[in-house]
Amino acid sequence: MEQLLKDIIIGLFKLLYPSYCQYMHEQIEIIVPILVAILTGGFLMLFIENQHVTSSVNERYDFIMKPFYHKLSNYYQFVAGFRTYLRLKDKDSSNAEHLYNLVEKMGRMAFPSIMNGRDYPVTYFKAERLEDLCKEINDIWFTWDHNQYYIKDHIYYETDRADQFVEEGKKCLHEVSSEYDGQPWTINLLSTVSGEFFSKIWQPLAHVPYHFEYWNKKAKEFSLFTILSISVAIATLLLILLLRYIIPICVITLFAVVSIVLLTVALYKMVKLNELSSRLFR
Repeated sequence: MEQLLKDIIIGLFKLLYPSYCQYMHEQIEIIVPILVAILTGGFLMLFIENQHVTSSVNERYDFIMKPFYHKLSNYYQFVAGFRTYLRLKDKDSSNAEHLYNLVEKMGRMAFPSIMNGRDYPVTYFKAERLEDLCKEINDIWFTWDHNQYYIKDHIYYETDRADQFVEEGKKCLHEVSSEYDGQPWTINLLSTVSGEFFSKIWQPLAHVPYHFEYWNKKAKEFSLFTILSISVAIATLLLILLLRYIIPICVITLFAVVSIVLLTVALYKMVKLNELSSRLFR
């Protein structure tokens, strides 16, 4: 009886194995071209399109933010020249000391652009850091505008000396806005420039750095997903090359189906990424 079972099993194996091998070869002949097409066509197209969209977004961001960073760099250089003649009489007023420290801090922010001889790069600050800096700029206006009655006896500015020796600072102020040309250098001028920088220059585009960072996050997620999809396709080809006689054909077929699904999802993500770039950077 036992021998009969063995004979039956051997007979079935001899009968079915050639059919299985033929089926496996047919499946592999279908799967390999599909995977090659996915790798050479689908993912290559995704990478090229992604690079095109990324380049377009970066160009639009540069176009929007370069004028702002030019004004920001010149504002800091203006404050760096302004603070040279700002004097704190005493430390009896916390508001006066706060204003003086703010001006000192903003003046020091000019050092990188002065040392490099060019404006801050458009990606120099993260969005949150840039917003904090602009709020500190506005705080100069707020502190003086709301407390000048209590401050003016504790802080003063040497306007006469400044008008004679700050030609470079005046050029920087002109780059911020030409409407300040010819105005005497006083704390009122510093306050006005700071307040209008925040309200007229920063606030209209305050959302742009956050949108750019959000888009970069989504673009990075897409890139990682694409790399994962390519890895699955390559792994499937390696399984076919090295282990096709060991691993069941159903496993290889499953990997191939997963690769097709991942490509479909990647295409969908690419379309959504394009829509996001168009919506955020019109």
